[in-house]
Amino acid sequence: MDTSKGGELRIFITGPDGQVKAQASGGNRATLVYNAPYEEGDVIHMAGGPGFVAAQLEDSMAEAYGYLSGEFCLAVPFGEKKISYSPKSFTGDRHLLWVRRAEEEEVRARRNLARNVLDSHDNQGLFPHASANVETRGESAFAARNAIDGCYANHSHGRWPFQSWGINRDPNAAFRLDFGRSVRLDRVVFTLRADFPHDSWWNRCTVRFSDGSRWSRIISSPKVAILAIAPCLLYNFHRFFTQLGNLAPLLIVNQVGGGPYRTLRKRQSRGRRGILSGFSGRCRRWA
Repeated sequence: MDTSKGGELRIFITGPDGQVKAQASGGNRATLVYNAPYEEGDVIHMAGGPGFVAAQLEDSMAEAYGYLSGEFCLAVPFGEKKISYSPKSFTGDRHLLWVRRAEEEEVRARRNLARNVLDSHDNQGLFPHASANVETRGESAFAARNAIDGCYANHSHGRWPFQSWGINRDPNAAFRLDFGRSVRLDRVVFTLRADFPHDSWWNRCTVRFSDGSRWSRIISSPKVAILAIAPCLLYNFHRFFTQLGNLAPLLIVNQVGGGPYRTLRKRQSRGRRGILSGFSGRCRRWA
């Protein structure tokens, strides 16, 4: 498989006025050292898709691996938007940012296909991407992105490291995960928030896939739920929630049952990724 698709890799930072403050580019790798504090309104950009990349756009955060479909933009968080990140993140006056093309062995490897530490509400370029029809009070500590950021601490709730997807006690809450390309899956893992006695937990959930299939399972553990599913290849179907945008494949979870504070701490999708040409390597989905 050719993993060098896309144009030249580029990282650049724009200020509140849209002007470029710093930039770096390269064929298979780009590294940028930014020697200034971030200010409110700064945006980090990464371009060079389509193709698989590994990137670290904040040196206090873990490396991200995902599918870059075009240009990815991340608004540097300030104020309330910052509480779901480590207090060390985006601080100081020297920042190291880098991106590289993924190796073929990485693309073929079994991995968590749902993990994206760089996801945000406005993300339209780096997959996977999480969204939901409800987030508690619109607070960043309860945003959908928290379910795929790779942080598993689940014995409390609120600011980092206990951020989670919060459903605001809505019985019709639904979570959506877009992969940005076709993927093959064979397992789904949910890590539920377990801040007892504050929390209760889901006792059943339904997972709907973009190929039209669905799985409904009883959740027997208040902390972790694992769904073993038949390997399935998801194509670019748009049957569900098309009003959220033309993104596919997708996976949607609807919760049923439990008490009022049912929340999702993490999601993990494992399986093999596939493309329409029929290649299938091994990969996971969400965490």
